[in-house]
Amino acid sequence: MQIMVTKGAIVLNSGDVYNIIDGSITYIDFTTEQAQQNVFKYANSMSLGGSPDDVIVYDDKIYVAGSDENAVFVLNAKNFKLIQTISTTEQMGEPEGNCPKRLCAYDGKVYFSTRGGYVGVIDTQTLSIVNKYQVGPSPEGIAVGMTGETPFLYVANSDEGLGQGSISVVNLLSGSASEWTNDRIAYPMDLFLANDGMYVLDGGVLDGNMEMEDTGIYRAALDGSNVTKVAKDARVMSAVGYNILYYHKSKDGDSGYSVLDTGGGHTSDFSFQGDASSPIAQPGAMAIDPNTGYILLASSPEEDDVYSPCHVNLYTRDGQFVKSYPAGVCPKRIVFLYRSYDD
Repeated sequence: MQIMVTKGAIVLNSGDVYNIIDGSITYIDFTTEQAQQNVFKYANSMSLGGSPDDVIVYDDKIYVAGSDENAVFVLNAKNFKLIQTISTTEQMGEPEGNCPKRLCAYDGKVYFSTRGGYVGVIDTQTLSIVNKYQVGPSPEGIAVGMTGETPFLYVANSDEGLGQGSISVVNLLSGSASEWTNDRIAYPMDLFLANDGMYVLDGGVLDGNMEMEDTGIYRAALDGSNVTKVAKDARVMSAVGYNILYYHKSKDGDSGYSVLDTGGGHTSDFSFQGDASSPIAQPGAMAIDPNTGYILLASSPEEDDVYSPCHVNLYTRDGQFVKSYPAGVCPKRIVFLYRSYDD
């Protein structure tokens, strides 16, 4: 019997471009219970560049979307050594490959959205871009789901928060693409597929006081019909299985955490406890390990205090604090590394 063990977690720190702070990678080793900073820089004697936006682990490689570098970095998952730098603008053109944003993987391919309004396709064997699909304005979160035996790519087109967001749907067998909109989904930033439906994290719209309103999570059928708000004021979400854990904060400052059961459709409050010595000042990246149920939650500094130390807290599946780890500036994404062996 094959046993899967969680080795550790990769924390992608976006840095702060306005204060000339490059992005970095923190590795949390669950065996030693230590956090190693700047592992990419130490492994390769070079910077990760400005504002890296996403990271995934697929097979034995790590893929990082280097937004400011117009590149996808491919790393060895064992030692963080750089295998290949894939120039998205050189291989896709301008503006198609400009500013890679979000990543997902399916069937030997890695897909990445770009600010130029495209999704590029990387062949994981040749590590070259083999296809591209035009989607909507400023795509962000992407995911692949099956309808029958046909894989579809779903793309959250954010329109950079200008209010004309949409969802693109790409048939990965035929290459045909379509797009749907809904008045309730104005600023889609991320999406999650479950129970034959789509759950979209929406950033809302600006009100008269230049504050975001109507933020939340919306459920929609895959064709864009039956759009309903299932969680109000949601700002950050992470999904595992049929559950979505999310942080919500209203305009009047009330905040907290909840779990949305996508199977039953009900929501319950969730609390993190025991972290008084390492409080979460402003929730940033969030991730749930499906192998252990552990939750990692990053604390980003307040917007006017970018130099404050950032950290990542580890909690049990029921929200009990275990340990706090230091992180880099502005933790953006968290993913897990696994090791398998035969019993």
